[in-house]
Parts: sequence; structure tokens; C-alpha cells
Amino acid sequence: VGFSYAQNKEEETDIPYSRVEQKPRFQECEDVPEDETFKCFQEVLNKHIENTLKYPTEAKEVGIEGKVNVSFRIKKDGNIEVIGLRGVDKLLEQEAKRIIESMPKLIPAKQNGKPIAVTIAYPIFFKL
Repeated sequence: VGFSYAQNKEEETDIPYSRVEQKPRFQECEDVPEDETFKCFQEVLNKHIENTLKYPTEAKEVGIEGKVNVSFRIKKDGNIEVIGLRGVDKLLEQEAKRIIESMPKLIPAKQNGKPIAVTIAYPIFFKL
């Protein structure tokens, strides 16, 4: 799992994860202490993936399985934008993109009290 933070699109300097004051959060993690935010984020994201994943029929029929690495940005307003996909098959990549794009709006990360965009790389595993 990779995380990087950019204060805005014009300023491409990433802030190290350890130095971001407030990590992005799902609504379910709103009241979780800051040091437990990452664990809560992963748990809610994994549950969302598990509940949302629909194995593509064509991929199932020919036995395609594997990992898709999805890069996405949690924008300053908490909306999600998929910015990269890399996997074993286009069908699995399309499903991974659909799953991430169906995430609810999040509470954005903050630095110095101001919302910042966060880029996350996350693997989604497809196993028959």
C-alpha cells in the first residue's frame, strides 16, 4: 500500500505520510484516534471491496485471476478519482476501477488545517 500527499496540483511536493497531520478517513473512521486511522481505513476499504466486487463473467469463464494495483486520488473535497490501473487483464482492471469509483465520499486529509489531495496505491486481488 502506497500513500503520497500533494498540497495542490500546482505544487507537486509530496508530504511524507508520517508528517500529514490528519489522514483521509471514511465516515466510519471519523472518531478513531489518529494513530488508528490507517488501520480503520484499510478495514473499511477491504470491506467495501469485498461487498462490491462482482467477478467479471468473461474472466471467470476463462479462469483469469490475479492482482490489480489501483492508484487513486482522494481529492480535497473527499471525492475519488482513479488515476492508474495495472493488472493481469483489462476485465479485472475495469472491475477494480468500478469498485474504487463506487466508494463513498471521504473526509479528506488535512495539513495545517487545510484539506489536501492524497494519492493511494492499493491492490485488489481477484481469486476464483
